[in-house]
Amino acid sequence: MSKRNRSFTYILPMLGNEVLDMEGFISDTYLKDINNPTNNRRLYLKLDFDGSDSYTRFESQLEWSIYYVDKYDVNKNTTIVIFDIPEIYHNDYDLILEGKYSQISEYLKEDIIEYHEFTDFSFVYGALYRKEFAYEIVEKRINKGLEEDHWTYIPREQEIGILIDEESEIFKKKSKNVINE
Repeated sequence: MSKRNRSFTYILPMLGNEVLDMEGFISDTYLKDINNPTNNRRLYLKLDFDGSDSYTRFESQLEWSIYYVDKYDVNKNTTIVIFDIPEIYHNDYDLILEGKYSQISEYLKEDIIEYHEFTDFSFVYGALYRKEFAYEIVEKRINKGLEEDHWTYIPREQEIGILIDEESEIFKKKSKNVINE
C-alpha cells in the first residue's frame, strides 16, 4: 500500500459509510485519471483485487452507491471505481483543493474524523480545528536543526493543513479498458 494522499484523508469520507473500506481493498484514491479526463468533481478509487469473496462483495456494494459512475480494470489485479462527489460537499471539495481545511463544513469535519477514527490529538484534527499543537508540529518540522531564536513561526490565522499535491492525486497508468462518457 502506498502512502495515503490528501484525497484519501479528506475527500473519501464524502462518499459516506457505504464506501467504508473495512477490508482494506482501497489502495489509493485520486482526484483525476488520465484514462478518464473530466473536470467534474470526481473521486477515483484504486482497488486491489485479492480473489476473495469479501472483495467481490465490497466491489458489488460500491456499485450500489448513488454516487457510483463506473469502473474499469487496469489489469487483472487492479480496478478503478469512479464516483461523483455528492453535491452537498461541492463547496467543501473546493475548499479542500484550496487548502482551507478549517473552513469546511462541520458535518464533513465530523465525517472525516469518524471515518478515519482520528483522535482529538491527531494532526488532521488539529488542522481541521486550527489547534495549537498542529502549528507546533509543523513549526518543529520546518525549523528542524535551527536554534529556537531563529525559528519561523506560522501566523495562527493561517491554515495549517498541507496543500494538495496535484501530481499525487492523478492516476497515471494507461488502460485499454476505459469507459467513455
